[in-house]
Amino acid sequence: MDSDVSPTYGDQEGTTYNGHFGCICYHPLFPFNQFGDLERRRPRSGNMHSADGWRDILAPVVVRYTEERP
Repeated sequence: MDSDVSPTYGDQEGTTYNGHFGCICYHPLFPFNQFGDLERRRPRSGNMHSADGWRDILAPVVVRYTEERP
């Protein structure tokens, strides 16, 4: 799981100032699998902590892997 900064310009819905990155941005979460492939992407408001919402994005991935097991 990783987060990143996605700076925005203008008045885009859901963007806010992030003091850590020093810009108006989105702060998306990216969970990766064991091969380094991106599983999902969750766009989030720029003022969210890196760990906020991790369970909401990771839980469906875990369920999918659990259901795929023989």
